[in-house]
Amino acid sequence: MRAGFAARGYDETALAQLPVIDPAATVRADVAKVVAAPQVSPKIRISGYVYDVKTGLVETVVPPTPARGR
Repeated sequence: MRAGFAARGYDETALAQLPVIDPAATVRADVAKVVAAPQVSPKIRISGYVYDVKTGLVETVVPPTPARGR
C-alpha cells in the first residue's frame, strides 16, 4: 500500500517512518478527518474497520456515520 502512495507523489521515506502502532486509534482518527471534511457530502456515511491478519477477522471500529461536510 505504501508503494501506491509513493507512486502518487508521497515521499516513500517519510511514509516508512509512520508505523501504525494502534490500528483502531488510527482508524478512528482517519474516519474523524473524513467525517469532518467539508468536501464530503452529508449524504455519505463513513465507517472504519480493522483487519486482524492473524485471525482473519474484521472488527468494526467506527460504525457508519454521516459526514458533516457541505
